[in-house]
Amino acid sequence: MKLLRYILCIGGWFFLISATTEEACINTESLIEYIGEQTTQALEEADIQLIRYHAFNAVNAIERSRTQLQDCGCDYARKNLLESLENLKLATQVSTLEGTRIPLSRAMDYILAGEEALEQHDKTHTPPFWQRLMNVDTKESKHTQASRILKADKAIEAKIEEALITYQNSLNEVVQGVPCEEALIFVKRVYSHCEKQLERNDQTPAKRFYNLRTKEITQKALDELRDCSL
Repeated sequence: MKLLRYILCIGGWFFLISATTEEACINTESLIEYIGEQTTQALEEADIQLIRYHAFNAVNAIERSRTQLQDCGCDYARKNLLESLENLKLATQVSTLEGTRIPLSRAMDYILAGEEALEQHDKTHTPPFWQRLMNVDTKESKHTQASRILKADKAIEAKIEEALITYQNSLNEVVQGVPCEEALIFVKRVYSHCEKQLERNDQTPAKRFYNLRTKEITQKALDELRDCSL
């Protein structure tokens, strides 16, 4: 199936941002949340192709975050996520719905264990990067602090835009190289996920920007595939 060739390129493009130790652990928390969401959705699906899609998203997110996991310094979280990685990979190789359940369930167990380990590890940290940025050097003017924060936000947005180029290219290949009705189902799925994420109140500015831009890119693909629904 051509669609499955592109899933590996599409998933996990958000976790490409380098970070300090504290930032690495903050990003690891976001990573755990993301792969937990993807694994949960895989467990809820009844379509083997969509199960693989969500599992591949989780696999790619972990693979692209190995340096981040190392930089965070929480060995127990890292080891549990790597164990979940092996089970997620296994789930993508199984050809039956029933066969995916065991590795996906085991992956979720490791994800939850990694989340718990990270929570304990966070207690050993000094105040996180964003908190230090707000409180460092009380003599510094509010205008200067605001400028620094704005500059950091713009840098993150630029990295997200750069990472989304891969997503856009892969999505174009899906639109052009996959049977229309099959591509439409896939693209609608991604679009719906972005909408649900944007409805949440706990989105960080970076994650909200990422989901908003992904939705905009995916909307263009939907427009190209509209005739499939006629």
